[in-house]
Amino acid sequence: MNRQANTLFALLLLSISALPAVGPAHASNRGANVADTPHNLSAGGKGAPDKGHTPMYQSTKEERICIFCHAPHHANAEGPLWSRQLSTITAYIPYGSTTLKAKPGQPKGASRLCLSCHDGTVALGALTGTYNLDGGMPKMVTDTADTDPAKKTNLGWDLSDDHPISFPYAYEPGAELENPQLLAAKGIRLSDGLYLECTSCHDPHNNVNDNFTVINNIPRENSGTPLCIACHRKAGWDLPDSTHQTGGTRDAVNGANVSKSGCINCHFPHSAPGAVHLLKSAVPSENCFHRDGSGTCHNGSNSDGDILSLFKKPYTHSVPVAVGGGHVENEPLPAKVKHVECVDCHNPHQAGYQGVPLGSPNPALLPAATPPEINGALRGVRGVDESGKTEVTPATAEYQVCFKCHAYTNAIFKKFIDRPVRQTDELDESLRFAAGNMSYHPVIGSRQGAGRSLLLQYRTTMTRIYCCNCHSPMGADEPHMLTGKNSETYPSSDKTYPLCFSCHDQDYLLNPMRPPNAPSVALHKAHVLDHPGKEAPCSACHDPHGVATNPHLINFDTRYAGAAAVYSAGSCSVSCHATNPRSY
Repeated sequence: MNRQANTLFALLLLSISALPAVGPAHASNRGANVADTPHNLSAGGKGAPDKGHTPMYQSTKEERICIFCHAPHHANAEGPLWSRQLSTITAYIPYGSTTLKAKPGQPKGASRLCLSCHDGTVALGALTGTYNLDGGMPKMVTDTADTDPAKKTNLGWDLSDDHPISFPYAYEPGAELENPQLLAAKGIRLSDGLYLECTSCHDPHNNVNDNFTVINNIPRENSGTPLCIACHRKAGWDLPDSTHQTGGTRDAVNGANVSKSGCINCHFPHSAPGAVHLLKSAVPSENCFHRDGSGTCHNGSNSDGDILSLFKKPYTHSVPVAVGGGHVENEPLPAKVKHVECVDCHNPHQAGYQGVPLGSPNPALLPAATPPEINGALRGVRGVDESGKTEVTPATAEYQVCFKCHAYTNAIFKKFIDRPVRQTDELDESLRFAAGNMSYHPVIGSRQGAGRSLLLQYRTTMTRIYCCNCHSPMGADEPHMLTGKNSETYPSSDKTYPLCFSCHDQDYLLNPMRPPNAPSVALHKAHVLDHPGKEAPCSACHDPHGVATNPHLINFDTRYAGAAAVYSAGSCSVSCHATNPRSY
């Protein structure tokens, strides 16, 4: 026996001799000595009942403690005087995701030793060879009635829902993972100075922190999940208004709980229902909404906003309510596959409340965002630039987030049945809003002209607008997710047009008796107000996004103006008129 083995053997004998006499179970469960932890499977220990299990994991006759894992003689070569029989599983399913840079292999080293109990294939009393300390001790089992992953001690052979192990810890300056040279001071050990294994996060001999973690990660005792952030440095997580990190300010009670729970708000390190990214729910949106009642976030159960109700409105982006969402964090952009998830528009690690609501000069948290700049809620999200083709990481303008799906030909999913049928029926929004068009609403480019048709308060300030000035992306009561009513039927069912007139001056466009007014005021009034039973909606003549070849957003809805409708300066030929062309 070499010097190292002699030393370890002596330490084992010393620890065994120092153990108290066998008697009634008295372990504290949170002890710093293995004898006072659930890993004491001896007759005098407490086994694993602390996690809700019965004493079936506790021996009824074996009085020694260390022997369940270590033997002074006849140990196998897998670990330090390792006595346990190893699992016969050779093909575990490792964790994986499309964005994972690490390459987890088959469990090795300390992780393989841990799995000799925790994969549920070897009886707890089984030692190397055929010897069994206590034939009455079973293999670890999965309690299917227990839905708390923290209580599932049997990880099984499918480790795809567990934090990755047995991979080289690859550090890149400026990337997500912490410098490995700083980990040891935090209590995190890399096997051979390189590999992340179970023992990097867990100390099997010390349960002071519960779950044998090397850093106390229990939110009610040590807020912010410091074990997770010891390694993971998510971009933007430490910003002052990073809502999921701080808990925000709108709901003092729920916000404080969110801040304390940190990463565990959304993630489980083991047995996560949503394996990819270790999410608490297999349905991505459920991590935000908690429709099942398991939480209170974003569903109206607290005062941080009822986002869930918006997605129940008649017109909305359809966020999946079942497993199988299409979001892939590094998917090619513009998107080729139709899908919408919360994380397509929001980065949960960076999102904040700065500049909310978008475009408001008096947001809940300064500074205000001005079009087309993103605000805190959109911070850290990828986008597509004004060409509709090139990815922008991260997006700097709100329209870039929209263009991920609504620009370029491969991102056009379908024409909605109730959508106006334009003479120039362009679906690529990057082309409709292009700053080179003859007319457009100023989303990509700045406003044309002096803005005389705008309400007085907007004439000098509204040179750019947001998509969300007209659309409510989470849900609305109006078609096309419009923020206000805007009839598009002919004859018009409603002549008030509150959406258009939320920015444009109704009197300037429709009231010739109140100067100043538009040169076309009489024509607007005649078309919109003065033809009973033939009132034309704004959208019958105007395309609200943009038109490449016509001024004044003229792009007839051919359902009403006819397929052969023609517009030229001062002249129209449309099926609405009894005689054509009509000159003005």
